[in-house]
Amino acid sequence: MQATLNERGVAGVSEIWIANMPHDKENGFLGRMCFSLTDQNKFPWQTYSLVEMIQGTTNPREIEQYPKLKEYVSFAKNDFTHPFKVKEIFSDNEEALLEKSKPVLGKLASSQKRIIDFGLFLKNQGANELSIDFRHAHGETMIWDWDTDNMRTIVHRYLEKCSDIEELEAL
Repeated sequence: MQATLNERGVAGVSEIWIANMPHDKENGFLGRMCFSLTDQNKFPWQTYSLVEMIQGTTNPREIEQYPKLKEYVSFAKNDFTHPFKVKEIFSDNEEALLEKSKPVLGKLASSQKRIIDFGLFLKNQGANELSIDFRHAHGETMIWDWDTDNMRTIVHRYLEKCSDIEELEAL
């Protein structure tokens, strides 16, 4: 892969990011959940969590244009036992945006155990932070990316243990 990139004049690439997002006319939500996994924050029960969302159908990286977005809503909570509270919102119709975001928060809450298990796994691998990117449309929530502060170390650790793709998928 690196040889092909070098041939095209793109040397030294350490990451290639591709998203295959379904394109449809529903104006769903694109979002990101962020967690601290450090011991001092006692993940998962006493940890600060942030969910940011924008309405959109195209580029999942649009959220990175904050605060230059037309609509944006974020929710925060200090532990997994309490519901999210609005942290920041801007929109021409804030009430409608909040109402549309409720099912998304519900879907994320129903995945809480899986998210906690994943966070604990990454914490045990030495990660201090976790970011999970998602898309919500047609009543379904799809996680399409995740990042940690030491993702490369974690991925390499598991690649070294596996002799082929089947072994990696079994992990």
